Amino acid sequence: MFPEVTEAIRQTRAWLSRQPRMVLGIGAVGFLVLVWTIYAPAFRVIQRSHREWFQLKSELSDIRRAVEPFHRREIPLLPKADSVSTVLEQLNALARSKQIQFLQISPGTMRPGQMPGLVILPVELVLEGAYRSWGEFLGVLAKTPSLNGAFVRQLAIDREERLLPRLRGRLSLEIFLSGTENGP
Repeated sequence: MFPEVTEAIRQTRAWLSRQPRMVLGIGAVGFLVLVWTIYAPAFRVIQRSHREWFQLKSELSDIRRAVEPFHRREIPLLPKADSVSTVLEQLNALARSKQIQFLQISPGTMRPGQMPGLVILPVELVLEGAYRSWGEFLGVLAKTPSLNGAFVRQLAIDREERLLPRLRGRLSLEIFLSGTENGP
């Protein structure tokens, strides 16, 4: 090796052997600074995540306790799963009463809900009507007791020059029914 480097290493070793406490102190301080600057922020993030997780877990159990009475009391009041045609006829009658014309009805496949005894039927509707009729139809749809399980998931209304003053739109509903996919 280079003689200057060898001499510098020898002098450093000699100094370190005379100052062991200082070397340990500098090493300990350096280690603590490293831990404090690198690991402490990560620990704070982990602790905050744990607190949020426990809080969300608590909120979820509160929501489950709140929903359980609804499940026992309200689900039987929803339309039965085997009465899908009746529900669609009610939708059609409601639309006609507000001068909305059904152009297409596409019921999807029933799927089980998140609670026992609850079934969800997605329905795609293509409708045509005047602007005011659309507003009245959606307002009455939200307030109709026999359709209180129908929720609008998406609404897209197109304005075509050849249709004016009428509007054509696609309405995606999810109809909540009581029973199972095969019937009550």
